[in-house]
Amino acid sequence: MSLYKDRRFEEYAYPLDFIPNARSTTIKKIEGPIVQALGQDYFTFLEILAKEDFTLVVGERIYIGKEGREKISKVLGKIKYADLTENAKNRLPRICKEIVRNDIEKFNSLLNDQLFPLHKISPKEKRPVNLRANSALFEKLVSRILEELSGSIPKNKWIIAGTGGRKWSPRVIGKKAKYWMARGGIPVGKIRYLGKED
Repeated sequence: MSLYKDRRFEEYAYPLDFIPNARSTTIKKIEGPIVQALGQDYFTFLEILAKEDFTLVVGERIYIGKEGREKISKVLGKIKYADLTENAKNRLPRICKEIVRNDIEKFNSLLNDQLFPLHKISPKEKRPVNLRANSALFEKLVSRILEELSGSIPKNKWIIAGTGGRKWSPRVIGKKAKYWMARGGIPVGKIRYLGKED
């Protein structure tokens, strides 16, 4: 049973790879123009079925919400990092930078409101921070997000972004391990206090 009951969906995504004629990995009977994409708000890896008469450009921001889709016919489901094509994995760093750059004020707020433990990104950095003016910090933040998305941050270490599902993660935040973070289903950086770790 999940502690987090609401389901939240991505409204926008950035295509990582476009395969004109492929079979879906999430729904086996579906074939067609398949897109592997990264969600804008929750950094969710998604498999999407594009419309036949539209061409998607890798890296463009596309609307995938429930109403008024222009370029896609269906969001097929969530996929894992391991399911990504090599092209998608290679494009992931550029797309992560694009997402942070396009919503830089949100990430500034998350860092300055202490929703991200800044010392884990840059130990010598002091608040307030400005990602626009600090390119080194910008690169470190993107690097940290990429580490989480690729699964290279070990269990019980601090993470930035959820990668799917609606379960509470035992991965902890900060040195004293007092907080837990929900993975997926909540905005990146949102932390809920669940009490001290046993």
